[in-house]
Amino acid sequence: MGPRRSEDEGRGPEVGSQRDVKTGTLKHDLAGHSHAFAAAFSPDGSLLVSAGRGLGERGHENGVITWNLQTGEKVRSILIQANSGTHMVAFAPGKKLVAIGSRHYDKENDTYSTSIGVAYPLSGITEWQQTISGWGSPKAFSPDGKFVLVQCGGESIWFIDAETGQTKHEIKAADSPMRGRWSDFAVAPQGQRIVIGGAAGEGKGFVEVWDIGDLGDAKPKQDR
Repeated sequence: MGPRRSEDEGRGPEVGSQRDVKTGTLKHDLAGHSHAFAAAFSPDGSLLVSAGRGLGERGHENGVITWNLQTGEKVRSILIQANSGTHMVAFAPGKKLVAIGSRHYDKENDTYSTSIGVAYPLSGITEWQQTISGWGSPKAFSPDGKFVLVQCGGESIWFIDAETGQTKHEIKAADSPMRGRWSDFAVAPQGQRIVIGGAAGEGKGFVEVWDIGDLGDAKPKQDR
């Protein structure tokens, strides 16, 4: 897999729009992707980053676009070599840093892998990038910004060091009292907790709250 590059020219098809939440008035019509999979606001609300496919001069490349929400203008594009699209982007709390997830399909072996990286959305500079087998989604940072939390299929969540890209810890669905498959999770903006939703069988959904204050002893606090 080749390195990312940043690209600033050319606009593609429509990706979405920005509306005033009080009035419903359309403020900006953002054009850049042929297909957008995810979007995230910066902590101060001044930037939006969208992830998808259909970027670049040729209109069929993958990556993320950084938008200025005051003007609706495209600030930066980060192009990623990923033949199955860039599907996830998440902002770090307190600083302009994003985690990006892209999928790759190996036609010869009929397998998928995911590239995960951390980059600066204004400059396009990538801090690190790594590839993991299977499906992974960097959905959030820890509240202190030290870790990128990556959901790996429905089986585990990895805690990856945001500075180095090294995996520091993993919690597994098999360690949950429900022993089901995890569907999604969210990180509390304050405190050291995450909530995980999943299913343990037909008609048996569950929600668990995990304490991640001490990653070496992370465990569910409660389930419903």
